Order: sequence, then structure tokens, then C-alpha cells
Amino acid sequence: MYIIICVLLTLYFLPLMIAVVRRHPEISQIALINLFLGWSIMFWVVSFRHAVGLDSLELNERTEKNNGEKHANKHQKYWQ
Repeated sequence: MYIIICVLLTLYFLPLMIAVVRRHPEISQIALINLFLGWSIMFWVVSFRHAVGLDSLELNERTEKNNGEKHANKHQKYWQ
């Protein structure tokens, strides 16, 4: 019985585990969708697809680029 429960919990949180291993920059979104809406098959698939969707390096580069642009624009405003 305990083995079945462990297997089901592992499958339920599989998208979150994948996101953690890949160091996904949007891990909090994946975790919230998986935790609260994962019981419905549709949102479990959404969180799984989001976790494995894009390459994590590509996502990290996008995030760093966007954060850098926001930071640069913020300081640029003060220097003008």
C-alpha cells in the first residue's frame, strides 16, 4: 500500500521534480500549478509541458537578458 502511495505522489509531483533538476527559472509557477491544480489531468499536463518545454539554458538566458534590460532602463532614466 505504501509503495503505491509513494509511486502516485512521485508521478503527481513529476513536473516539479523535472523543473527543480533543470533549474527552471519559472519553478514557482510550475510548483503552484502542479500543487493546486495538478489533480486535474489537464493542468498536470500543462505543468509537465511547462517544465520540459524550452531548454533551461535558453530560459535562463532570456530571464537574464530581460532582467539586464530592465535594470539598464531603470538607470538610464535617471541619467538622462
